[in-house]
Amino acid sequence: MSNTLEPRWLSVNDAARLMSVSRTTINNYREKGLFPKPIEFGGRVAFLREEVLAFMAKFENARPEQDRIGEKRRTEMVCSLARGHHS
Repeated sequence: MSNTLEPRWLSVNDAARLMSVSRTTINNYREKGLFPKPIEFGGRVAFLREEVLAFMAKFENARPEQDRIGEKRRTEMVCSLARGHHS
């Protein structure tokens, strides 16, 4: 269960910080349809923290391999894992 002091909704910046990636990476995942769907309001987007954490959890087992590979391969792995394929 998440800490009640943590916000329920995350901005793109918050999601990027939580995942230790850039805004560009978040937006690339969004463009590929891999990232959780945001809610849009007032020209801004926000993501449910629980959905971002679930997205991150898909990669816990792949982390050691990710550390050894380049960005292109990492993106391919993210695409594969997000679609439910395991290499």
